[in-house]
Amino acid sequence: MRTIKKITKKKYNQLLVNASEKGVFYFKEGDTYIGIDNVDGDMYVEEFKTLKACSMWLTDRSWGLEEITKIDKLLHLYELGNAKMFRMYRRAKITIDSLNEDIRAIRERNDFLEKELQRHKELLRKYESIIK
Repeated sequence: MRTIKKITKKKYNQLLVNASEKGVFYFKEGDTYIGIDNVDGDMYVEEFKTLKACSMWLTDRSWGLEEITKIDKLLHLYELGNAKMFRMYRRAKITIDSLNEDIRAIRERNDFLEKELQRHKELLRKYESIIK
């Protein structure tokens, strides 16, 4: 199995000028992973949306580029879906936490009002007993 080296764009530009360093490399540019195969000195470069697909292309040549491209698209959609689900979960959790705080505050207010009501009832009984 080939060992993939993460490089910078600067290192990639150096490889383009002088491809003497052999191996498989990748770097990330924006949301795109750039895979570089320079195992035999003939440099091949491909772009991928996911690191997984980039790694597959660099390490396992039993997969064709067309197959890996399809897998890359599916993985990218999966990652986007997971990110969306995580954001939805986080918003729901914040809403639930906020509602729990509101419920706690309402219960505290209700307890206070119950005590006040009992105090007023007691005062009313005392007042009524004095009037009689």
